[in-house]
Amino acid sequence: MLAFLNAALECPKEQQIVTIVEKFCSFPIQSNVWNWRFRTASKELITVNMQIRTPEFYHKRSLYYRSSMDQCQIAEQSKRYNTQKVVQINLLTFNLLQESTDFHTKYSLYHDQNRQSRHDVHYLELMKIPNTSIDNALYYWLRFIICVSLNKKSKEYQELINHDPLFQRAALSLEI
Repeated sequence: MLAFLNAALECPKEQQIVTIVEKFCSFPIQSNVWNWRFRTASKELITVNMQIRTPEFYHKRSLYYRSSMDQCQIAEQSKRYNTQKVVQINLLTFNLLQESTDFHTKYSLYHDQNRQSRHDVHYLELMKIPNTSIDNALYYWLRFIICVSLNKKSKEYQELINHDPLFQRAALSLEI
């Protein structure tokens, strides 16, 4: 999980996620929405909301879950408005962003003066992943996710788990 998130967030080494602090503010009815709080190597807390969605009502539901992450933080911190960085990762099995051919698109809300981002939204569109290999950790993680969901015994799946111990551990944790 941590390796996948660090690949998706493209964090420099000193800002990589190193530990899961807690899972919180869950939505039990929606099993395809996960929420966690992580700590980075620089001791920063980051809240991550990850969704796997289908096209029906996607825009409305995505915005709802994104705003609920801020609401949970404000409720937890009551009168303190020092919220943590919030990251939303949308793992999509359809093409949402027609203006881009990239499989990973990131939008950030920046502070004008110091250019620090406190709110990032990532779209990982599985249908846009190229068939030709590229040297990118996120590419390999998304190929792994596709293999697991489609055909666990495929040649590509075997190559991935033989190539990297992280994929071997992920496969074992999925009981594949």
